[in-house]
Amino acid sequence: MHSHGNIDAILDDVVGAGVNMLNPLDSTDGMDLAETRQRHPRLTLVGGGIDTSITTDRLTRSRPACIGPSSSVVGAAASC
Repeated sequence: MHSHGNIDAILDDVVGAGVNMLNPLDSTDGMDLAETRQRHPRLTLVGGGIDTSITTDRLTRSRPACIGPSSSVVGAAASC
């Protein structure tokens, strides 16, 4: 599903209706990659979630903690 903005209020219903992919997931809209991953571990996240104000070193260190070892995240990174 392609959606802009913060859809946290309806995300459980969206996933319950059968959506298995979300694009984008942007922290600038108030979406939290780590929280979304924890709530919906099987949801594939494509793009978004990139905070261009953080350093490459911080991004490299934070990414595994945000998405977990077996998550489906394509082209996304987070600033947790």
